[in-house]
Amino acid sequence: MPLPNLGANARGVAMIHPTVTDADLKMLANGGIRGSRFSIADPRNACASMEMIERLAERVNGLGWHVQINMTADQFVAVEGYGIGCRRQWYSTTWGTFRSPSG
Repeated sequence: MPLPNLGANARGVAMIHPTVTDADLKMLANGGIRGSRFSIADPRNACASMEMIERLAERVNGLGWHVQINMTADQFVAVEGYGIGCRRQWYSTTWGTFRSPSG
């Protein structure tokens, strides 16, 4: 159980890798995890591509999880058509600022 010291009503968000098993996802859900977080802002450190995230989003959808993706503003624009393939809530947070075309 990932949140035992916080009590039975504790909830959390997990950073998961594409190789996570369904059994591990269920264990995390039973332990209070209610969402997954991915960071693709720096591709050198990203553990998953958008394609992988979309497949993982389908897997965690059945658990009722939300999906959070940390990305740059430019990446946000580039992935606009994805929709993240899930029927649950998903959202992104951006690192940096949005700039006007004039700079």
